[in-house]
Amino acid sequence: PTLEQYENAGKISFEAKIAGKTLSGAQPAINASFSCDSAYFSNPTSKKQLEEISFSGSFTNGASRDFTTMEFHLENMTAKPEAGTFEANLSVVDFEAPEIDLTINSNFNLDFLVKFLNITDLREVNGDVSLEMRFRDIVDLQNPEKSLEEFNKSYFSELNVEDLTFFLPNYHLKFDSIDLRVTMDGNQANIEYLFMNIGNSDITQNGHIDDLPAIVHQPHDSI
Repeated sequence: PTLEQYENAGKISFEAKIAGKTLSGAQPAINASFSCDSAYFSNPTSKKQLEEISFSGSFTNGASRDFTTMEFHLENMTAKPEAGTFEANLSVVDFEAPEIDLTINSNFNLDFLVKFLNITDLREVNGDVSLEMRFRDIVDLQNPEKSLEEFNKSYFSELNVEDLTFFLPNYHLKFDSIDLRVTMDGNQANIEYLFMNIGNSDITQNGHIDDLPAIVHQPHDSI
């Protein structure tokens, strides 16, 4: 239903090879590859378009033909919004205890994003956002809370917001000239700066958090 509101087209290819017995619980070898090129999504209402979408990928169930040797790779995913870029890579190795490797680099104008997604809760939006993310971790699906407790040090994210302005429905003051820079490295978060104008008021904030998992696991009555 979400995609039905967009016009879309592109060159898509898919190739799969399945070899081996499937009876009596036997698992065949599965190897697949896929790609997309010159694709676009267009919002016919707002006339905003995400174009030049491309990526390649593969899937295999590996030597043991089970969850432990399954691999999924999504490589060189790129897209071009009206103003800005998007690039991402994702790999998942071992579907029983997934080792996830994700990188994202993007920058875009928020006015484009709001109109492309038909967001109505924000009005007169403008401003630029850039996001860099690197994530590499092993997820224990049997004990998912351990992933947060151990919070792998190879996680890094940097968010920059420049000159963001918007109105909220049913609120008379304008949020104006918002500048934000936040970095997260492992279990440390740093708000290097936050500047915001609301009506005639100015807000400035910065801060540093050294142990995010410990804070997230605080009992509610101690926060």
